[in-house]
Amino acid sequence: MSSWFFSYGTSADPSHVATEIGPVAESIPATIPDHRLTFANYRAEWGGGTSCIVPAPGLDVIGVMHKVSDDQVALLSNADPTYALVDKTARTAAGTVDVKVLLPITIGEFAAPADSYVGKVRSGLSAYYPIDRIDAHLKQALQRDALFDSMVAQWVNESAPQREYNTLFRRLLPWRGMVRTPWGGAWATIDPGDASELYKHDEEEIAIVVAGEGELRVDSNTRPIRKGDVVYFEPYCEHVVTNTSSEALEVLFFWWGGRDGTMWAGRPI
Repeated sequence: MSSWFFSYGTSADPSHVATEIGPVAESIPATIPDHRLTFANYRAEWGGGTSCIVPAPGLDVIGVMHKVSDDQVALLSNADPTYALVDKTARTAAGTVDVKVLLPITIGEFAAPADSYVGKVRSGLSAYYPIDRIDAHLKQALQRDALFDSMVAQWVNESAPQREYNTLFRRLLPWRGMVRTPWGGAWATIDPGDASELYKHDEEEIAIVVAGEGELRVDSNTRPIRKGDVVYFEPYCEHVVTNTSSEALEVLFFWWGGRDGTMWAGRPI
């Protein structure tokens, strides 16, 4: 037997659900009519209020339905004693569906959530809805015109580049925990005398040299590069960047498309 579990918060993302109850069989967008999203019940581990839904005639809550097994329903029921599974009716493109929704047993006054929490909700929903619809939905729930309270940034002193493609690779996009994007981005640093991994892929890509000098080979074409140069790589071309100077060579890469289309950005990073 299976049931539909409706998520309106951080668990809209199937990968997040999987960390709690295991992989789900199917996930589709859905709404619950005559309800609205809000934030309440401050929780220290989340740094602020957490999402919940309350009755509101004429409004809709956007979310995602996950098909779950009876064992997974049991896990949801016992995950947190302050929450309970409630039966609701959701609306999909195919019609109405009975769903189970996890709600706080007691819903307190509005409590502003942390920016990081809002970002997780936004990121999960962005796999299924246009970002402008998500932001309008969240702003209504937050009771304010701005989505975030503080400056959203990736500070260089807090970044954690990894060794990838024979470079020090700092992934920028999609912005983890904030929003999925239809493109990827990274800041690569190549040490003097080193070269990036010879690589080809099905995405389109551009490279922007932001510091240093070196040499770029695209298929059989080779030429020097320096700060300010911008180069386009068509799908499946071979490309390798070599640092021929005594200083670090820094290159911004942005890529998009490929066989997975715009949804490639849902890949874990």
